[in-house]
Amino acid sequence: MIEETTRGAPSFAIEVDRHEDAQSFVLRGDFVDGSADLFREQLKKAQSRQGGSLIIDLRGLDSIDADGFGALLGAWNLTRQDGVEIILVRVSKHMRPLIEQSGIDRVLPVAYDGGRFDRS
Repeated sequence: MIEETTRGAPSFAIEVDRHEDAQSFVLRGDFVDGSADLFREQLKKAQSRQGGSLIIDLRGLDSIDADGFGALLGAWNLTRQDGVEIILVRVSKHMRPLIEQSGIDRVLPVAYDGGRFDRS
């Protein structure tokens, strides 16, 4: 397993864990104001590995803006083409309304804190 943390804006970080058949991105802080560029850079690295799963953990997010949501949808579109299954997991209770209002939960599988897993 390879672990690394990449920091963007002062309040945003991505922890990346790479395993044989899966990678996980743990997003922390505020996914706003250009943080999506850092996310896209990490996504390009993940794309270099064909197949497998990409797990995006949003429990550590405090906030997300439209650019952040756009980056998540872009990740889904790009990974779909490369045979990577993207799984959006572990959304905190305070982020749930934002996820549902954005419609991301209708496109990507979402697991909410509290046990409900929705694979739309």
